[in-house]
Amino acid sequence: MQSLFGQINGQPVTKYSVTNANGVTLSCLSFGATWYSLTVPTDDGPRDVVLHYRTAEEYDQASSFLCKTIGRTAGRIGKGQATLNGQLVQVPTNENGNTLHGGKHGLHDLNWDGRAEGSRIIFTCHMPSSVDGYPGDLDAQVEYLLDDNDTVTISYSATASEDTLWNPTCHIYFNLDGADNTINAQDMQVLSDQRLELDEAKIPTGNLLPLADTPYDFKAPANLGAAIDGLQDIDEKGIDDVYVISEHEENDPVCTLWSSDKKVSVALTSPRNGLVVYSGNHFEAADDLEGYEGRPYVGIAVEAQTLPTAATDDSGTIKLAADEQRDDWISYKFTF
Repeated sequence: MQSLFGQINGQPVTKYSVTNANGVTLSCLSFGATWYSLTVPTDDGPRDVVLHYRTAEEYDQASSFLCKTIGRTAGRIGKGQATLNGQLVQVPTNENGNTLHGGKHGLHDLNWDGRAEGSRIIFTCHMPSSVDGYPGDLDAQVEYLLDDNDTVTISYSATASEDTLWNPTCHIYFNLDGADNTINAQDMQVLSDQRLELDEAKIPTGNLLPLADTPYDFKAPANLGAAIDGLQDIDEKGIDDVYVISEHEENDPVCTLWSSDKKVSVALTSPRNGLVVYSGNHFEAADDLEGYEGRPYVGIAVEAQTLPTAATDDSGTIKLAADEQRDDWISYKFTF
């Protein structure tokens, strides 16, 4: 099913929806190839566990990257300088002299071509180098698949005319309690023993920090509110960190979230070695989210990706070779 969601710069923004055999409904928007909503049936009625804005204009104007497709590179690149084939590559900067989430004109800023086919919502785009400033022209596809096991799998594929950088993700924000709640009463588990040390601009220093005996430790399931309370003495006043994912089997969950009533959970699976966790520390009243008062901690972002240090070292490959197709995926298994 598809419908007109609104317009941005005179272009129609289309909303696509698919529903599985269990009554779970997934909806996405063409602008930013955005995950708009995920509604699950519960004993208390349908519960939407994904944050979203009310209008297309809000998606265009907001700085939160709310649930959008992120690329070409997720995370931050210091001074916009990456290494590719042993050479320094300069890409456009958009945050304090650094590059965040692919720059100002990254994939989040495009109105993608889209279609719904059965249980799939498929988006495609052509990103010229002249628009986003990365090497080579890029052709990308993002596919959202909702199966009857209540799993959403996002598949990314891309080719480029020149060797380029490619590290996509979904900037998903969950609130498994739904309605007007914060995440503070919810629990999380992350398959990680370390996080990246970040400087004041949130650029990795190259050092690793242990998680044990700190508020950042979610190796075992732990309460998000307790962690946030334990971080009130830092400027961030919450989590905004890059977790180093421990070695694991490809289908082992790397992150699991639970609602406060334990009726809803989501287990995230990804073969990549990084997970950015952001506890929504800077949402405010101006963030007019549907169903939520704009305030800190209304949602949590869990962004599976290759560690951002791969832009300058060997902590993972984010090179996309010319004329070769690269495929990546993230899956989200819901229980309710």
